[in-house]
Order: sequence, then structure tokens, then C-alpha cells
Amino acid sequence: MNVKKSDTSVPDCQPCRLVGTGLFLFVATYIWYHTRNGIYNNGFIYKKLPLRLIAIGSLYMSFARFIYLPPFKHLAPEK
Repeated sequence: MNVKKSDTSVPDCQPCRLVGTGLFLFVATYIWYHTRNGIYNNGFIYKKLPLRLIAIGSLYMSFARFIYLPPFKHLAPEK
């Protein structure tokens, strides 16, 4: 799969990378922590499972943002 480089592409800066990583990590931990107890802990898996899947997806986005996995591959600096 070829990715075309555009003239409007801006290189990624380190603070932007860290803030993006931190944001996705915060969302993942917030959702995971708040689905541990409370109204979602009454035995119904169909209430907790979608939220946990969103948390796992957000955790992946955090790691993808930090090490330039897809969908952030186009932001990686030239080697």
C-alpha cells in the first residue's frame, strides 16, 4: 500500500506527539477505571463490554500515536 506524500503535510513535533499519546491514554484509563464498579457491575456484560472495547481501542491509539503505527504512519519523520 503506497502512501502519497502531499505538499501540505506538516512534520510531527514532539510535544504534539506526547499530548496526543497522553490524551488517548487518559481516555483509556478513565473508561477502564469507571467501568470497574457502579452501574456497569450488575452482571450485564452487554453494558460493560462496549465501553471496555472503546477503552482498548483508545489504548491502541495511544501506542499507535507514540510509535507511528497506522493510522498515524503518515506523521512519521523521514528516515
